[in-house]
Amino acid sequence: MYPKESPIICAPPQIAKIAREFGAEALWLRPKKLAQDQSKVVDSVLYSLRRLKEKENYQPDYVVILQATSPLRDQKDIEDCWQMMQKTRADTILTVCPTHPRFYHLGAGNKLILVNGSEKKSSNIQAWRPGYILNGCFVYIIKTSALLKERMIITKNTKAVICPRWRSIDLDTFEDWALAEYLYKNKKQIAKRVKQLYGKK
Repeated sequence: MYPKESPIICAPPQIAKIAREFGAEALWLRPKKLAQDQSKVVDSVLYSLRRLKEKENYQPDYVVILQATSPLRDQKDIEDCWQMMQKTRADTILTVCPTHPRFYHLGAGNKLILVNGSEKKSSNIQAWRPGYILNGCFVYIIKTSALLKERMIITKNTKAVICPRWRSIDLDTFEDWALAEYLYKNKKQIAKRVKQLYGKK
């Protein structure tokens, strides 16, 4: 594995500074054009792969993305994704969490528009196929060859590992941050209670 320490390959200066303080290795900073609000993660990853190839003559077999906005990610989530990658022919393994199967957009005047089915279908949740959403980028593992070919993180051959919904918080808003603090402080109790409710020992 390269390098031996846990790397943060391209990060803003503030994050790189904190990373170094905790023993991580910040190899370089990404260009400003890749660090804007609208910048795509895949472009930063491709930039890093090009730089590794040019400067170090190194190309990893896999790229693993662990975004800092997923504070409730667990080591087991990473291990489960890696095991699925080894057992299947997938090019990308990522994590999802359950969500309500009926998905709506709001049209003009806040008109409710169902975008993934028909209102004629039963409103009972049991009548719909289970719904899932990407859970705050807990884990992404991508084969480098597929990433370079498709230039996409979610490749044509993507499989998913299901994670608990209560741990799937993504820090996008201040409300997310407040909720994540509560969940993190009480995660052991919540995990224990969830197991009890599901009847698991």
